[in-house]
Amino acid sequence: MRLEEDSLVPLYQQVIDDLRESIEDGRFSAGQRIPSEIELSERYSVSRITIRRAIEELSNDGYLVKKQGKGTYVTGAGQREKLRQTGPIKNFTEICASTGKTPGVCGASFETVKAERDDAAALGIKPGDDLLKLTRVRTVDGSPVVYETILLPKDTFAFLEDEYDDDELILDTIKRHKSYRPSCMKNALIEITRATSKIADALDVPLGEPLFHERGTLVDEEDAPLFLADLSIVGSAYCFIV
Repeated sequence: MRLEEDSLVPLYQQVIDDLRESIEDGRFSAGQRIPSEIELSERYSVSRITIRRAIEELSNDGYLVKKQGKGTYVTGAGQREKLRQTGPIKNFTEICASTGKTPGVCGASFETVKAERDDAAALGIKPGDDLLKLTRVRTVDGSPVVYETILLPKDTFAFLEDEYDDDELILDTIKRHKSYRPSCMKNALIEITRATSKIADALDVPLGEPLFHERGTLVDEEDAPLFLADLSIVGSAYCFIV
């Protein structure tokens, strides 16, 4: 792999990303010895100091283990089963359940913001109207995986500030209060982005970590928009099957 020397992502992080991908897709299997620091230094055309830092980071994350006098080996932790989105699954809890994971929520907060032109068009409201902005982190087995922002018309969903509960699905709260019937996510856009400092801190990943970025509009059974969802998802924990 040729590293991008002009990239904002540090060279050691690029090495981490490539080695971790090799572990997760099975090119390096559990129990296998990875190449030596000298071999990796030649492969990536970087210093041994850079390779040593990458190996230390991957060891701290549980992907690798050093054995005195023998080398560095893959632990198998990186080959854990990923969350899989295989179609119009309505919520994160269902995705977790499909792979036997335990979902959670932390750091939820509300604020009132003004609707930008694109947000207003997607929600069928006027630019400048009040939106209720919910920001939270979704966890899997206690580990942060998704940084999520939800935008809702405040006139309709102001009750959430008082009734929202991390232990209840937001869709269930909406259905219970308003008798809405959420249907599916429409106009979803999925792309690869890099973690900003704010999102990196929230998800406990390095600055510049590759993330899936998904944005779409949740509609009801009559195709009327309910809210906008914007998700930054740890790429090493998630996959989409299309």
